[in-house]
Amino acid sequence: MNVIYNTLLFFPCFVSAFWGITLLTTWKKNLRAQNVWGLCMLTVAISSLVWGILFNDIEDYALFYKLDVVDLIFTLMFLPFVYYFFRSLTNPERFTWKQYIWLAPSLILGAISTVLYIRMGEEQSIQYIRIMVEDSIYAYLEPGTLPWWHRMLSSYAFVLILFLQLTAVLIYSSINFRRYRKGLTHFFSNLDETSIENGRAVLIALYLLLGMGLGVEFLWGWFFEQYISIRHMLMITFGLLLYYMSYHVSRLRFAAESILPENEEAQTLKAAPNTDSEPTNSATNPNGPDKFLPELIRLIDEEQIFLQPNLSVSDLSHLLNTNRTYTSQMINAEFECSFYEFINERRIRFALKLTQENPTLLQEQISQASGFAHVATFSRVFKRQVGMTFREWQKTLR
Repeated sequence: MNVIYNTLLFFPCFVSAFWGITLLTTWKKNLRAQNVWGLCMLTVAISSLVWGILFNDIEDYALFYKLDVVDLIFTLMFLPFVYYFFRSLTNPERFTWKQYIWLAPSLILGAISTVLYIRMGEEQSIQYIRIMVEDSIYAYLEPGTLPWWHRMLSSYAFVLILFLQLTAVLIYSSINFRRYRKGLTHFFSNLDETSIENGRAVLIALYLLLGMGLGVEFLWGWFFEQYISIRHMLMITFGLLLYYMSYHVSRLRFAAESILPENEEAQTLKAAPNTDSEPTNSATNPNGPDKFLPELIRLIDEEQIFLQPNLSVSDLSHLLNTNRTYTSQMINAEFECSFYEFINERRIRFALKLTQENPTLLQEQISQASGFAHVATFSRVFKRQVGMTFREWQKTLR
């Protein structure tokens, strides 16, 4: 039974180590965001290894205080790596010193903790840990002493920094996810076959994980510490959330390098001279929208290329003999919408006409014939554009 309990305590360590190694062994093929997540999982593996040892009620207090320093450093590294991950999804630029500042709190607190333990010495450090473990973290310590300062650091300063990091990361990751989705809409007509659902899954699991972690941090001394079984439940839940997040990270296919303008596109000679600016009027630019717009309309109206479920702006650009950035910008300027909205608006038009001509067709048949990869997407887009569900609109025909 002890073997099973110990395995459960180290479950998050096994999961994070597995995904860290799995992702980093294919780092050359990965997106930068996936490599960042691989490093994140390795730091979590170290942190959760320490948690498993400490939760196992070890009596070697000399080892305990050394592990306490490791825990302080690597636990505070998790949120900075989450920030790096979401930044990599939408920003193709390399990290600068401003980004690495996020790691400063963990390194500074770890360094101060190490200095305090060294100043206390082995014997006093062991005595301090014994008091903290056996008499709880709320045991009285004389103010101004080295143990008192360490408790202020490891308890209150740690929680404060963790809370500030958590707040900043949740806000930043939510904003960046919206940017990520908006970027995808300029280049893909079917978001269900891209990375949008994987990014959303990571964000939702992150909210759950951080909410659970913050609750444990505040309530540990009052509640969780008293019940050993809850420790195992927490570690299992933590491990499952890590696996869920890492699985979806491994399935990401598009990041900043896929959804933002690429420099290489400027090499296309038949594109507008400045592909990073809005398309200019054809009166001043011979390569303006009037050169490509008639062909775009022909492809849409006559060849109905929007019926291709996985149509991307790259496919359309290839047919127009220009680059995807310029095509996307042309659609934005001429039709005042994204590529995703432009194509799906044409699909809904086709679906309305097809339903009127064939009222006996099922919704699934209409969805597939109109170029939607999933009927759920068809239902969502249909209601947004028509103002009612497909079945409600179908009843009006009768």
